[in-house]
Amino acid sequence: MTTQEDNRNYFRLGNHVGIAAYPLDPNLPEDYFADAYDPRLQVPPILSLLNQSRESQIDNNNLLKQIRGKNANVGRYLERMNDRLDLLQKAILYIDKSFPRLSWQWAEYSEAGIDFLIPHTASQYPSPLEHHTSLREAGHRVINLGKDDLRPTQSIHLILGIPTADLDQEQSTAILPSDHLMYQPHFAPAGYISVVAHIKSIVDETAALRVGCAFDQITDFDRQFLARHILAVQSFRRRQSLNNEY
Repeated sequence: MTTQEDNRNYFRLGNHVGIAAYPLDPNLPEDYFADAYDPRLQVPPILSLLNQSRESQIDNNNLLKQIRGKNANVGRYLERMNDRLDLLQKAILYIDKSFPRLSWQWAEYSEAGIDFLIPHTASQYPSPLEHHTSLREAGHRVINLGKDDLRPTQSIHLILGIPTADLDQEQSTAILPSDHLMYQPHFAPAGYISVVAHIKSIVDETAALRVGCAFDQITDFDRQFLARHILAVQSFRRRQSLNNEY
């Protein structure tokens, strides 16, 4: 195994994540989509806006540190403006009907791929395939495919909601890997990403299909965001573990 593969294995995380899954036409060429935000994927416009904002916030945080060092009052004012813009974007996301309702579940994921569940019975919990977006005849999503139509090597478009590192402390509902409890949380995730993946494995478990996917198209920024998120969660859990020992 190469060093890069070792690193990606190390950064693998068991955590809750939001998922909307769109199986793609199996007849399309493997490299048909130029990137994970290809217009033909019909990515919700608000997602591109949120990602641009996420990039600018990283730049803003670096600049704000420099400004605070020179003028604390101006720095505090700009921080408040930055926070208000963030709240405005979250409000737009809340009322935007084009954004899918995600299925939140315990999943295994890394910067290279994700394993998630599709329930056999829709009434058990929300399925990643049931995202309640308006159905469009145009485009190249195969919106009428069910879990029984999925095949290994098939391409799939995923929209993922990435939680904050301390989400465990924000939720009153326990998220247990043993029962794969799924729910719709009332909180604002740290961010969202769009990826194109291919299905590596499909395993029929007791109440659901476990689908293993490898990312084919993911932007460098989203991959870095995912890696930072995984490190933050691991660091948070280590601190919690140390605190519980004392």
